[in-house]
Amino acid sequence: MNEPILHTASARPVSRRSLLAAGLGAATVAMSSGTAWAVGRGPRAKHVVLLAWDGFDRAYLDLVETPHLDELTRRGSLSTTTGCFPSITNTSWSTVATGAWPQTHLNTPYYLDPMTGRAVSQSRTLEAETIAEAVHAAGGTVASVQFFIVQNHGAVYGDPRQLYLQPGGTSTTRTDLAIDILNGRPVRSGSQLVTVEQPPTLLAVYSDELDARGHQEGAESPNIPGILAGLDSDLGRLVQATKDVGIYGETAFVVLGDHGMTTFTRGFGKLVLTALRGAGFTPEFVLPGGLPRPETDVAMVVGGVASVHLLGAARTADGVARARAVLESLPPVQRVYDRSDLAALHTSPLMGDLVAEPVAGWSFGEDDPDGPRGYHGRTGEMQAGLLLAGRGSRACRPCRRGTSTSRRRSRPCSASPLRPRPKGGSSPRPYTPSSSGADRNALSVPAGNRCGHTTPPPWAAGVTPALTSPRNLNGGSLPTPDTRPNQTANRSAPCTERGGARG
Repeated sequence: MNEPILHTASARPVSRRSLLAAGLGAATVAMSSGTAWAVGRGPRAKHVVLLAWDGFDRAYLDLVETPHLDELTRRGSLSTTTGCFPSITNTSWSTVATGAWPQTHLNTPYYLDPMTGRAVSQSRTLEAETIAEAVHAAGGTVASVQFFIVQNHGAVYGDPRQLYLQPGGTSTTRTDLAIDILNGRPVRSGSQLVTVEQPPTLLAVYSDELDARGHQEGAESPNIPGILAGLDSDLGRLVQATKDVGIYGETAFVVLGDHGMTTFTRGFGKLVLTALRGAGFTPEFVLPGGLPRPETDVAMVVGGVASVHLLGAARTADGVARARAVLESLPPVQRVYDRSDLAALHTSPLMGDLVAEPVAGWSFGEDDPDGPRGYHGRTGEMQAGLLLAGRGSRACRPCRRGTSTSRRRSRPCSASPLRPRPKGGSSPRPYTPSSSGADRNALSVPAGNRCGHTTPPPWAAGVTPALTSPRNLNGGSLPTPDTRPNQTANRSAPCTERGGARG
C-alpha cells in the first residue's frame, strides 16, 4: 500500500516567531465559587470569560499574528492543555465543563450502545455536575452563547440567571451577542427576548469554525490562518467590552481548544475487514444509528479511532486477543488499546472491548478521500491551545511563545472549580469515592509546562460511578448507558454543533 501524505498539525514543531513581553508565564484562574484551579496570590476573579475554540490546534499559533491573544498572554500564560481520550468534541467539552474524566461523566463517542444495539455518534450525556450548574448553585449567574455542552446542564433558554443562546452563524455573530449580554442589551434566547441586568459570573462563547474547516480541508488548509485571525479579533472586541462595562480588572479569561487536528489522505478500512475475515471473524463497520447485521461478530464504530465490539460467541478473552493481534499486525494501525489500557486513560467504560488508533495520515474509511481531510480522536490530537489570563492569574518568568510542550504530560483542563460530582438526585446510578484515586486531579491546568508553577486543585479527590451491570444483548455485562443514538451517518463529518443539528 502507498504511504499516506502525513500532515499532522499537532506533530509539527511549534516555533512561535517572537518573545512575548516579560510577565508571560503560567497562570491559574480563580473561578467564581471561591475554589481555584491552583492557589495563587492576590484577589480572585469575580467574572470569568470562557472562549471555547473547537479544534484549536496549538500548532496554528505559528500561522498568523494574534495580537489580542498575545496581549492577554502578558497577563497570564499561553500553553497547551492535554485532554481526554478519545479526543472527540462532545466528550472533550464534557471534561472541560465538569472537571471529570469520561469514566465519570460518561459522555461517550462513537460506540455500540449495549442497550439498543445501535451505533452512537455523540450525545449530550453528562453524569457529573457542570461548571454552569456549580456557579448557579453558588448564587452566580451564567450566560452560554452556544457552549452547547452546558445546555440544560446549568444554562437554559429564557432564564436571565442561567441563559442559553444558540444563534448559529459565525464567531463574530456569537461575540456580538456576548457583548450585548455584557452591556445589558436584550438578546434572543430561543423564542424569547431576554435582558441580563448585570454582567454574568460566567460568560462562555463557543466557536466551531477552526474545527469545521480542519475537517473539510485538513490541518494545513490555507483558510485556517484567516479563521484564527478572525477569532483573535473577536477576542479583542470581547476584552474591550469588559473594559467598557467596568469589569476588565476583575475578570479572568480562559481560551482553550478541545482537541487538535490531523490531516489524512488514505483509508484502510477494506484492509481491516479482509484481515479480520482471514482470522475467522465476520466484521462490519457500523454507521451511527445503524444496527450490526445478525451475523456480525466484530462491530466497529469509527470516530477518528475505531471502537471495536466483539459480539455473541466471539466475545471471549480468546476472541478479544485474536482480534487485537489481527489489528496490531496491520501497518496503518498505530496502537490497539484493551480494557485495561482504556481504564488507565480514564476512558468511558462504554467504549469497545478494543479501541484501535490509526497511524497519522490513515483513516478507517474503506476508501481514500477525494482530497485532504482532517480528523481527531487519536491520542495524537489530545493536545490543544490554552490561554489563562487576567484576574486571579499568576505570571512567571518569560518564555518563548513557541515552546513546545509535546513531551510534557498534563491533565485535562476544565472550567469547573469543583471536584467532579454526580448530579444531585438526577442520576440512576450511585457514585462512590474512588478508592484508587484514578480520577484525582482530573481538573487542573497543564502540569509540567516550561512556564510551570502548576499546583494540584485543592479538591483533589475524584469520584467514579458505581455502575449497574445489566446483561448485555451480546452475553456480556456492561454499564447502563444514558444516551440516545444519533442518526447521523457520516463518520467523517465535523462533530461540532452548528445550529444544534449535531450532538
